[in-house]
Amino acid sequence: MRTTQMKCNIANIPQGCGGAWILTRVCVHSNTAGEEALFDEDYTDEEVLAELAPLSVLLSFLMLATGRAEAAVDRLQPLVAGDLHQREISALAANNWAVASFATDTQQKGFFSRSIRKLESLLDKSTNNLLAFDSDIATRLDAEQKQLLHMNRALLYYLSGKLDPAKELSAQLLSAYPGNASVAMLQALLLAKSGKAAEADKLLADFQNNIMDDDSDDSARPILLRAQLALESGNAAVAVQLLGTALPSDLQLRPAVLATRVALLEQTGDVAGAEGLLQSALQHWQQVAKVAPRDQAAGAGVSWCLQRLVTLKLSQGKAGDAMSLYQQLSKLSGGATSTSSAALAKLARAAAAAGDLDAVAVLQKQLPAAYATLGQNVDVDALEDSARAVSSSRRRDEVTRKREADEAAADEQPKKRSKKKRKPRYPKGYDPSKPNGGLPPPDPERWLPKWQRSDAKKKQRRRRDRQETVKGSQGAGRVDEALDRAAKAERGESPDKAKGPAKPNLPARPGKGKGGRR
Repeated sequence: MRTTQMKCNIANIPQGCGGAWILTRVCVHSNTAGEEALFDEDYTDEEVLAELAPLSVLLSFLMLATGRAEAAVDRLQPLVAGDLHQREISALAANNWAVASFATDTQQKGFFSRSIRKLESLLDKSTNNLLAFDSDIATRLDAEQKQLLHMNRALLYYLSGKLDPAKELSAQLLSAYPGNASVAMLQALLLAKSGKAAEADKLLADFQNNIMDDDSDDSARPILLRAQLALESGNAAVAVQLLGTALPSDLQLRPAVLATRVALLEQTGDVAGAEGLLQSALQHWQQVAKVAPRDQAAGAGVSWCLQRLVTLKLSQGKAGDAMSLYQQLSKLSGGATSTSSAALAKLARAAAAAGDLDAVAVLQKQLPAAYATLGQNVDVDALEDSARAVSSSRRRDEVTRKREADEAAADEQPKKRSKKKRKPRYPKGYDPSKPNGGLPPPDPERWLPKWQRSDAKKKQRRRRDRQETVKGSQGAGRVDEALDRAAKAERGESPDKAKGPAKPNLPARPGKGKGGRR
């Protein structure tokens, strides 16, 4: 089998298939047959992967359409990790891999950075144009595919918190595709993210009134986004108005839109408006069911409207109306309804209070089998007496247990040891019978420093008197005049030679020669 034949077969596959599941099975069968044929021709694993890359990309898209994101990631992982020579197939594989990975787990580590790098690698780096693809990709992808790649890259910027690149890319997308609803919604999301909800709403309103075609399939998307932004800003009344009047008439009573409108009306306190909306929706779906009795969507719409009306009537205290609506619901569903247990309990209490035994019997049949026989063969008087006796006996048991617990806790507490009384120890010579213990009073100057006490002053005075006898430098004090020889000469007295003590005649010390000590 040649490569050209394989590509032709792959291109012709979607033409004869009606559904995604049928097309998925056809693609799987074609992929298996292609692998066997290529391996028979001695192709390597890399060559087989490259030859069947278009089919793998198509198969991953179908897996995403049928809700199998993990299988799509496994299918695309070898294509993304390798280096395909077909750049347009590599671009589509990177885009589908990012979408499948986001649907699988958005919290995986490094998801946004890897996805952004793979999509940025498709651009032409030689220019500053953010919308310019590589030459190998630009000539082989159509305008819709290019726009989808740019939109997914801008969404990745937005979800990863990189608002500046997202704003720059969205501005270029808005100028390149002025009538595209997805681009306008992306621009509005970025404005709302920056705290400019009013500007975002104005942008969507202008786009809705001036640019967008009312008959297009995307006419409801900007309106729904405006309602979502109004709810996020806390303006539920504007959201209700947008969902009620701005949406096309065929979308106002859709189940999801209808449920949102009823919830918002109840949240704002407009119970009458919620009831009127449910009544009109009930009439609409009943008419649709009459025209098409086998329409499952119409039957589900009627059932849901009846259930919500039952709950709403019970909240208003209108048990009779709620019971009549419940009987209609029971007839419609053949006796098996999905009304909540709380609503059934309220209906039962209301029917019992009104004395409607037939209604009680109908509600009893709606209970599950495990609950239907709970109240049978029970003596109410005996049950009340036993409950009263049990409560009194339980009270006595509780009192007894509490008293025993208190006694046990008191016994477990350790007894305090009695302290021995010791005789006080007094200072020496202290007599407790005498005042101040028979001791002299304490010195009143004991808190003063020593140099300020009177005893210290006396000692200082004595020390000063001793110092006054000799003052000044050496020889300035009192001198014995008998020792002054100059005074004796002036008086004509002959001074006596002072004879000192006789020096002893000692032998000379050895080693005292001329040389001296060496």
